[in-house]
Amino acid sequence: MVSLMSKNNQDKQRFLGRQSGHSGFTLLELLIALLMVAILAVIAVPNYLDYVDDAHRSRMTASLLRIAALEERYYTNFNSYCTDSTTCSWLTLDSADGGDRYTILVNTDSATSLTTITASLKAGIRDRCGNLTYVLDTQTKGSGSGTVAECWGGS
Repeated sequence: MVSLMSKNNQDKQRFLGRQSGHSGFTLLELLIALLMVAILAVIAVPNYLDYVDDAHRSRMTASLLRIAALEERYYTNFNSYCTDSTTCSWLTLDSADGGDRYTILVNTDSATSLTTITASLKAGIRDRCGNLTYVLDTQTKGSGSGTVAECWGGS
């Protein structure tokens, strides 16, 4: 009777993948854990990348508004907007201002006389909003794709 119970117990342990005297995880347990981690990664990584993009875009919109204020100050003194980055150092961005992802261009359209500041994405950078634009004369905001509210932080 005792040997029959121990035989059943051994069969049960073997079925579960455990042998007496061995400790650790079975292959099935490891695969289930790996599957759970993979599912969490599939959900978390895109959300994380969206938050990173939002942070970069927020930094760039703040830089664009700062540049717009400096351009208005320049316009007050010289009756024109500065479009040359060698004359106006504020048109050159460092990485803290978004210069690692964007390039700034100030352009005056001769037909409409509207001056725009455009933050263009550098090659290889992805962002759902694309290029950001601020029109100095009308103080309007725009983006390549995506709504103004989502790309400019609801403002």
